[in-house]
Amino acid sequence: MKIGIDIDEVVVEFIKPFLEFYNGKKNTSYVFHDITNYDFDTILNINREEAVALVMDFYEDKLFDSSGFIEGAREAISKLAENNELLFITARPASISHKTESFFKKYFPNLNFKIFHGLEYHNKKSLPKKEICLEKGVSLMVEDNRKTAMEISQSGITCFLLERPWNIGGEEHENLVRVKSWEEILQKIGEMEK
Repeated sequence: MKIGIDIDEVVVEFIKPFLEFYNGKKNTSYVFHDITNYDFDTILNINREEAVALVMDFYEDKLFDSSGFIEGAREAISKLAENNELLFITARPASISHKTESFFKKYFPNLNFKIFHGLEYHNKKSLPKKEICLEKGVSLMVEDNRKTAMEISQSGITCFLLERPWNIGGEEHENLVRVKSWEEILQKIGEMEK
């Protein structure tokens, strides 16, 4: 099976280290559960340009480079790679692709991975993740952004939405499957393969 996997907040932490970076820079005290949507400008009460600039600065910070794995992700990816083709489809900017590739080479040296940069937060000209999934023949996607997950689901692809504070509630779809952990993702994929 071809499985698409988002990176930030699905494979590696993004929000916690970003907030540590932001709080240190702005002397604020935001925590993970304060992020109830992915529009940082709204949540942090800043303008869009400032939000984009802050995220780009974060990509160059040591906190970004030392982001930890989401619980269970590393083991699950290694297991899924045994019998599936994995495609990492991310909204990270292509300008930091070297960092993303280095990360995967370091932690998954035997994994034949492919990374695709979807519609970036910073650049609205790239392809939406839904289009990449359709173009590459992905049959299952693991995502944390509810809007993106809904678009993928509506295109006929099963999408596992990994539960996060910013994707609670909202519209549902028959192809949208809410999951709480990588353990549950592995269990559901096992059921699909029977």
